[in-house]
Amino acid sequence: MPEDDDRSREAASAGGPGWSEDSAADTSWADAVAPDDLSSLAGDVAAYHRELRAARRRAAIDHYVGRPGAPVLTVILVALGLAAVVATLLTVAHPNHRSTLEGRAPLAHPTISAGMRGGLVPAVDLQTPDGQPQASQDLRPGVIALMPASCRCGDLVVSLADTTATATKGKLALFAIAPGVKNADGDALPGQLPAGSAVYDDPDSTLAAAIGGSGLTLVLVQPDGTIYQTLPDVTASSSDELTKQLVAMLLHPPAS
Repeated sequence: MPEDDDRSREAASAGGPGWSEDSAADTSWADAVAPDDLSSLAGDVAAYHRELRAARRRAAIDHYVGRPGAPVLTVILVALGLAAVVATLLTVAHPNHRSTLEGRAPLAHPTISAGMRGGLVPAVDLQTPDGQPQASQDLRPGVIALMPASCRCGDLVVSLADTTATATKGKLALFAIAPGVKNADGDALPGQLPAGSAVYDDPDSTLAAAIGGSGLTLVLVQPDGTIYQTLPDVTASSSDELTKQLVAMLLHPPAS
């Protein structure tokens, strides 16, 4: 009826300015069905809340990035994160025993003569292969390997250095000392020493003479510079004894 249509338009117009003939004709809401069990809408509600949280996060990021200086700070944080990851990977790929080496203690002042068990390592001026000075009493704690000039024992010394690192789990290193640095084989050592180990020059075998060794001699030095044990005339079969003495030295450190 035309009159009824006019009355419907007038009633809808009274509802507000948003009314239009199109909205009056929109009856899609009539197809909506309310579920009997509202719990069936839980998934939709959860998804709605997730979208809200994601929107809040995006808004927070947009607000942060839009602040002055924020891009620079973001770049710095990303760079620091990448540096941390790279450092971790390098540490895993290339472990360095030097970082775990046992630390020195203050030099002791024993009444026992230097060179004897319980006494200090005799004070001798050594040199690195490139000519830098090295005090013998600073080679502590660790194992000093005294190599005589006639010793063709480079391979054995490298093996003993590996034994030292393994027995002490990288806490102690071996310091090879030879006259002229080069042994009878013509080179300092034929193999690669473990991290922390090194070779030094004692041109006149002064330290070996003070210790009293003739063949290859090992001197186990404690953190305070005192001699824990001396192993003379070392051979390939001495590895077990070296391991036993090293473990005992670590278990019984000098009294402070």
